[in-house]
Amino acid sequence: MGRYQGWNPAMTGKIVPAARTFSMSQAVGTICPGFDAGADTGTWTPHTGTPNLPVNGPWLNNKRTHRHEKPWFTYSKISGINAPGPSSLWVLVDEDVSGLNDAAFAFAMEHPIWADAPGTYHNGGCGFAFVDGHSESHQWRSRSGKQGHDYEIRDPLDLQDWLWMRERTSGKPPFVDPVAMRVLVHGFGCSALACAGRGVAPTGARQRAANTAGARYSS
Repeated sequence: MGRYQGWNPAMTGKIVPAARTFSMSQAVGTICPGFDAGADTGTWTPHTGTPNLPVNGPWLNNKRTHRHEKPWFTYSKISGINAPGPSSLWVLVDEDVSGLNDAAFAFAMEHPIWADAPGTYHNGGCGFAFVDGHSESHQWRSRSGKQGHDYEIRDPLDLQDWLWMRERTSGKPPFVDPVAMRVLVHGFGCSALACAGRGVAPTGARQRAANTAGARYSS
């Protein structure tokens, strides 16, 4: 069971059955014009018309107000998936059972929080299915359980996990990513030896942050 957190106000706060643990990325898929019409006001509107518009990914900007490509990419066609590519863009994830509420997994790209929490009950990890058809069981670096519902990430290992998933959730046009740059300068801004000695973050996380900050796209 889980608490409903969708857009239908009549269902708000109700406990609904949870029959599965896999959820679909809010950055992937299509919606109809009727449903899209309520996105600007944050209200629920009936489904009408052909679902041929890209999803808005409301939580991508951490505010539940995100619209398609403003600024983060959302993906409605295989031909439009290039940042990240099909082998790196996840579609389905094994969500933590305590947070199941609707069919979508909300991921916030702007700063480190778990809007929804991925699962940890498969040997400290969970399953992902990607656009190109492959799947993998990913082991999280943080060995503690994930907490959703806008949980602010402070643990360095949990931050690495968030960065890993962030790189595979969405992207946007070329620029120097300020989030990754802050992590690089303030969070991981030290040599590998100093990081290890101070317990700030492992070298791999620092390198991923550096790569992300200067990448072709922001992931």
